[in-house]
Amino acid sequence: MFGRRLLCALACAVAVTTGCGTSPEEQACLDVADAVADAAGRCGFDVDANRRSFINAVAGGDCGNITRVRDSDELYMTCIPSIEAISCPDLTAGNLDASCLSQLLRPE
Repeated sequence: MFGRRLLCALACAVAVTTGCGTSPEEQACLDVADAVADAAGRCGFDVDANRRSFINAVAGGDCGNITRVRDSDELYMTCIPSIEAISCPDLTAGNLDASCLSQLLRPE
């Protein structure tokens, strides 16, 4: 895995809210998990392990726990493309684009 700093940054990016998860929110989580995992793979890290680590850190182990996306347009038009283009040093340091912060919301 590429480091605790990125996982901590991603976990801190998750806000806590209440509600019931729906399919679009779960898919958003899976889409970000795929982007993170693909970036990790591009940087020489294990894709599957990083996908699991992201889902554990951000969604409590299950993307079905995500109940809301803060700004879906920003997530898909800015955040995910920024993860897809992130440099390996920024990825390992957890330097994510601000558009990724507090996007995936889940209950306590």
